[in-house]
Formats: sequence, C-alpha cells, structure tokens
Amino acid sequence: MKRLWGFLLLSAVLAGCVTSKEVVIGKDADGNDIVKEVGVIDYKKASLARLRLANAYIAQKDMTKAKENLEIAQGYDPDSEILYLSWGNYYETVKDDGKARETYETAYRKFSSSGNTITRYANFLCRANEVDRAEELYKKAVEIPKYASIGYTYASAARCAADHDQNDKAGAYFEKAKQYGGSDPDTLYSYAVWSYSQNNCAKAQDLIHTFGLFVKEPSPQVLALRIKIDKCLGNHEEASDLGLSLTKRFPRSQEARDYIKGKF
Repeated sequence: MKRLWGFLLLSAVLAGCVTSKEVVIGKDADGNDIVKEVGVIDYKKASLARLRLANAYIAQKDMTKAKENLEIAQGYDPDSEILYLSWGNYYETVKDDGKARETYETAYRKFSSSGNTITRYANFLCRANEVDRAEELYKKAVEIPKYASIGYTYASAARCAADHDQNDKAGAYFEKAKQYGGSDPDTLYSYAVWSYSQNNCAKAQDLIHTFGLFVKEPSPQVLALRIKIDKCLGNHEEASDLGLSLTKRFPRSQEARDYIKGKF
C-alpha cells in the first residue's frame, strides 16, 4: 500500500484534480493527462510510457522533466531493467559518473543474462576509458543465447575501439556488426565515417550508398560526409552538387557554414 499511495500522491500533485482512486499514466497527442482508475492500470505498461517520455526529455536536455518521469516510472515498476538503464542514461547526461557507474553495475548484477544491459554497461566503461573491461563485456553479450541485438553490440565494440585508436579491432568489429545488422543505419553511418577517417574512401562510399537505401532524407552530417567522400574519390562535380544541396536545405547548420568557409 505504501508504494501505491506514493505514486498516487505524486500523480495527484502533477495532475492537480485527479482523485485518490485515479493516476495519470501519460499524455495524449494534445498533451492532456491520460487518467485511469487504479484497479485497471497495467503498471509495467504505464512505467514504459513514462520511460519513453523520460528518455525523450533526456535527448532534449530537459533534465527536470526527465527526472520527474523517471521517478513516476520507478513508482510503477521499481525493478524494471529499462528503468535502471534509463537512470544510467540520466546520470551520464548530467555528468554524475559516480551514480551512473553505480546504476549500471546494479543493473549488471540484477540482469546479468541480458545482452542489452551488458552492452550498455560496456558502453559506459568504454567512455570511462576502461576499454579492456568493456571489450570483455561486449564479447560476453554476443555469446548470450537468444540475444537478438548482436549487431548493435558489435557496432558498439567497433565505436569503442575506434575512439581509442584500436583501428584493427574497429574494422573487424564493424564487419561483424554489418554481418549481423547490415541494414541498421547507425551502424552503416558509423562504419562509413570510420572508413573515411582511414582513407578508405571507396569503402566509405559503398557504405553511405547502402545507408541511403534505408534513410531517404539525409541530415546535414550525412551530406557533409558524402561531400568529403566524393572529393576524396575525385568526384568534384558530384561534391559540388551536394554542397549546393547542403547550403540550400540546411543553411543554418554547422556543416553548411563549414562548407562555405572551405573547411571541407
């Protein structure tokens, strides 16, 4: 009952006029509270809805609203794996590395057979420059039976290696990532960026072409990369056309400003 009254009170504070037998479980498309009676609430589903909101707010750097939604989600389902990972994301974003580490370590202990949790913990360790330990965990994650996101884990291992100038490992892991998740745009883009950084412009072009099959509307970052690749390959007319597209479509972007200044 304490748990129930805890989030009933919190929801009442947030919603203002919600009765003691109702709680707010989310927002509709117009931003209005979605209210349900206590007895008909699916708490796990309500928690996931709040976690989606929280992570969206984290991406927007609205940390006050992110924390509010994390706390509400915790009231609904305090032992959720996604809750721990979302708190870890929150603490990393606010630069509280101590609490982030504690949160990821707790998640790893509680969900030691989850490839997703292991990979997210490894990503944190990589960013903390604990590269060897991170690599051990990436390898552990991909060996877990029925773990579906092997491509994501290999891509994470590749980015980790690349960030620490372990280029032989980065190339091998990117190839593994492409093998297991060849249609993932994030993997294709990251692999293309890395290939260009290694002066393998033909490989980068092939990857960014495949990327374009799945993402029809390129961002300023993608256009800038395509310009660099075409210049590297001597395709100056194509690069010029892409530069015109970049400056017309995204005139206020940093990439457009850099292109106009001749930085690439």
